[in-house]
Amino acid sequence: MPTIQEIADEINAALGQLNTTASNIRGDTQAIRTEVSEIDNHLQAGVGVLAEGLFAILEAQKQGNSIGEHQIQQNDTIICWLDNIAELLCGMTRKMTRQIELQEQIAGSVARVEGIAELVHPGEVAEYDRNKELERRIEECCPPPEEPPEPCPEACRTPEPDLYKPKGQSWKPPKPPKEKPPG
Repeated sequence: MPTIQEIADEINAALGQLNTTASNIRGDTQAIRTEVSEIDNHLQAGVGVLAEGLFAILEAQKQGNSIGEHQIQQNDTIICWLDNIAELLCGMTRKMTRQIELQEQIAGSVARVEGIAELVHPGEVAEYDRNKELERRIEECCPPPEEPPEPCPEACRTPEPDLYKPKGQSWKPPKPPKEKPPG
């Protein structure tokens, strides 16, 4: 049977091993804490970088939207002008059609009346031609007042660009952290 001293020595040896194992566990736990803390720092930095990158993308999208909005306004102006041009051309076509019809009728009537007048009153025709030449000279000297032109359609609004100025565009992704060699 072992002596009390031997049992005490065995217990002390076992306690020594427990203390050594506990110290090793404490050291390993501290190393794990350090590594977990580094991982947490990297994750926090990564989330910050991701947030900054998403903000930069959002700002660029806002700028793109403002450019698109300006393009829409410009297209609205172009459509307005095209509508005005179409309206003017339609009105001019109607007027020209009426004028052509009237002028053709008048030309026929005038030619007939001139022919009759020259046959019936040759002296008066010569006097008429002299009077017309005199009127032409007077108009050269003192022209009649000009008729004001027909009013044009109201001008279309031309939009001024109000482009969005992005914020935070100096953002660049940070360099990745250097990894520690395993050890």
